[in-house]
Amino acid sequence: AYRTSEEERGRPQDLCRTGECNMGETEKTMREEYANKLLEEIEDIQRQFHCSDRIVCSILWDKIQICNHDNIELDINMQDIRFDFMEKTDVTVLFANLLDNAIDASKKCKHDRRIFLRIHKFKDYVVIKMINTMAQTLEISDNKLISTKREHTGLGISILTDLVNKYCGNMNYSYTDKEFETKIILSTNNRI
Repeated sequence: AYRTSEEERGRPQDLCRTGECNMGETEKTMREEYANKLLEEIEDIQRQFHCSDRIVCSILWDKIQICNHDNIELDINMQDIRFDFMEKTDVTVLFANLLDNAIDASKKCKHDRRIFLRIHKFKDYVVIKMINTMAQTLEISDNKLISTKREHTGLGISILTDLVNKYCGNMNYSYTDKEFETKIILSTNNRI
């Protein structure tokens, strides 16, 4: 006989729901584990720096992920500085250019891949100091650095110089056979 009772029709659905429930619990556990791991990573990053500037924070987060992937020690020490005295594109150019060049140079090292980034405010100035390891000897022509990247124009330093001048600042770099150091000072009050 054909049964149409709620009890008979409900059994397959109950089994399905039970399976979904078990699968849902597994997914829920995986999500919780992922969320906990993500929170641990965020807390670890917060120990390194605190940053309220969304652009700087997102750039640093991205570069931290790249450094972790490429086994580069990225040591960040910074005050919580808002870069609202700069245009957003300039903030992006500044930090992306600095860190991309440092990461590229450190990647070429077989051992001792490191980047130290310090960002602090002193009166009306922001001071940025970065030191990265490198494996290649720098190429210099007419007292200017020449890019060692293939098919690359090497405009990074000149772009940074223009940017620093725009914010009435100063940029210096120095190097040894194993490290490259960049120091940038930007005025928070003046702009050309």
